[in-house]
Amino acid sequence: MEASSLAYIDTVYSADSVEFSHRHPDIFAVGTYQLEKPVEQTAVKESNGSGDESDDGEPTRTPAAKRKGRCLVYRTDGQGMEELQRIEGPAILDMKWKPTSDPSEPSILGIADAEGRLVTHRWDDTLNKLVEVQTLQVTDPKTLVLSLDWSNRVNPASSASLITSLSSMELSHLKYTSTGELEVERTWKAHDFEPWVASWDGWNQNILYSGGDDCKLKAWDVRSAEDDQPIWTNKRFDAGVTCIQTSPHKPNLIAVGSYNETVTLLDPRYPLRPLVDPIPIGGGAWRIKWHPSQSRQNDLLVACMHDGFKVIRLDGSTVERTDQNDGEAEWKLQSLELLTRFDGHESLAYGVDWSSAAVEEGKEGSYASEVATSN
Repeated sequence: MEASSLAYIDTVYSADSVEFSHRHPDIFAVGTYQLEKPVEQTAVKESNGSGDESDDGEPTRTPAAKRKGRCLVYRTDGQGMEELQRIEGPAILDMKWKPTSDPSEPSILGIADAEGRLVTHRWDDTLNKLVEVQTLQVTDPKTLVLSLDWSNRVNPASSASLITSLSSMELSHLKYTSTGELEVERTWKAHDFEPWVASWDGWNQNILYSGGDDCKLKAWDVRSAEDDQPIWTNKRFDAGVTCIQTSPHKPNLIAVGSYNETVTLLDPRYPLRPLVDPIPIGGGAWRIKWHPSQSRQNDLLVACMHDGFKVIRLDGSTVERTDQNDGEAEWKLQSLELLTRFDGHESLAYGVDWSSAAVEEGKEGSYASEVATSN
């Protein structure tokens, strides 16, 4: 079934991430990027007036391309969208709202950008806009912060920390200080090529997973004194690992996406043995989101890059392991169904998210998407 489009907005810059606010389900943010190529300069610099060419007659150097972006904030009523705000800045690679169950806490949006920064904003209910809270220089300004994730997604009542993945092949763990500001706790070399994603387990806020262009999926324990030693490494991917998300409904169930156009389901206790053969999705999986509703706990929303957006249903059950005598159980897939797809974009499908309004109002089919578009 083809999903219908409620509204269309030209973001001008390419859009690669979209995130609904948990507290305000009618508010969502879109992250965009644009590579601004400099004008090539090949001529030798002009004379400085003394008969000598300036800088010894050396050709001028072309400056590096600039990655610029915008954070766009919209309100939706289910029929259309209204732009509330746009924030100019470096290109945005990822964004996520901080989960919280405390109504006295503000809604915080974390933004990962192309100049090595993690920027947080809070939502102001009176002004109806985001207000900057902190800009943290996580790494060198020439390094991209590729992804971020809050540790308390599964348990919003618990305290939160952040993990970020960097184009320098590193991960950085950020924690809140006693004054309420984020700081870098530690940074370590994690992959041999760009780690596209870092994601917390959620059920255990000391454990996180990362995946990268080295075709490896790794698990880490932030309590470990050995920064460069993962708990385990899965080397069985034949293309880069691009997205990871733990189920918010079932412990020990992880969905992993890859450039190889599949989604792999894993139990992290047995990380080298997929629960089922990799699931073909028709395009590289850039983002993957489990449905937030318990009633649709087996539904996955996937941005499939060259093949649009898809909602797939993975019906399964928890069964006792036959090769163990300790009573441990794991989730087993019994059937797979493509519920719906959306192909209304003309370029790569990158950003996608469920609206929590679908859970609150019982609109089981509701979701929003945004992708990279060139204009």
